[in-house]
Amino acid sequence: YGLAAFAGARVDFVDSSVLNTLSNEAGGFGYGVSAGEAAELTASGCTLDGNTQIGLVANDAGTLVTLDECSITGTLRGREMAFAVGLGVQFEAVVTVTDSDISTTAGPGVYRTSAGVRVV
Repeated sequence: YGLAAFAGARVDFVDSSVLNTLSNEAGGFGYGVSAGEAAELTASGCTLDGNTQIGLVANDAGTLVTLDECSITGTLRGREMAFAVGLGVQFEAVVTVTDSDISTTAGPGVYRTSAGVRVV
């Protein structure tokens, strides 16, 4: 991971970038940003580009992610799971996206397995 927030952590990610993360030797991970286990991540003015498998993933009930004026682009396919998702939301995490660009991923821009995605 370029940035990981778990176990109730609170993280402000402001005017920062995570670029070109790679999978591990087994071909897994390579995610730009991962939030889970009731973490709260607020990102503004961020750039996530060229990361592997997932630009940003939010997992688990109680996890809250807010993206404002962020760019998630150029997500690449991994070897282990050949997906390339810009923003992944699952297991009851909640993500709010405002004035952001999620594009040019090799797979879906937004992939969700729960209802917790709000794009403004």
